[in-house]
Amino acid sequence: MHLKLKVIEGPRKNDVFTIKDEIVIGRNQGELNLRDPKASSRHARINFNRDGTPEVFDLDSSNGTYVNGKKVTKSPITVGDKIKI
Repeated sequence: MHLKLKVIEGPRKNDVFTIKDEIVIGRNQGELNLRDPKASSRHARINFNRDGTPEVFDLDSSNGTYVNGKKVTKSPITVGDKIKI
């Protein structure tokens, strides 16, 4: 199972990332380095749960993690969802 993420705003706009296992998203740390001052160093993590559903977890970030406009600490994600870091 894998998931593709496309960055739609910020310094990495239009970059596409493939997630095969787990990925940490952050400003300057993690596998997906956004290089964006609005992101925390280690902002969020995306991984697949036991049944293969991808989930996003906020890693106690300063500005929060949002899925489709709703602030979350943990949320399943599906094709077309917008994750805001």
